Amino acid sequence: MNDQPIQPPRRTRFIDIADGVIRGGRKLGVFGPPRLDKDALLEEAAAAMAQSARPSPNVAPELDAAPPPLTPEQLLAEAERREAEDV
Repeated sequence: MNDQPIQPPRRTRFIDIADGVIRGGRKLGVFGPPRLDKDALLEEAAAAMAQSARPSPNVAPELDAAPPPLTPEQLLAEAERREAEDV
């Protein structure tokens, strides 16, 4: 049996470089501090959902909003257009 403790694998070179770039950017003020605060993340998610016109199709497709009803003028124009197509 191996007596040495199990070590996690070393990070890849890409991760090391990306981490260095982000740390350097934070020191220079290019990147802001990480925002892993629950309240801040929830606020951003709520704002993003409020801006979206439709809910995600994966969440609740049955709740997809129907188009708004047509105005009387739009109904008349649609009827005239269909009549012109039939002639």
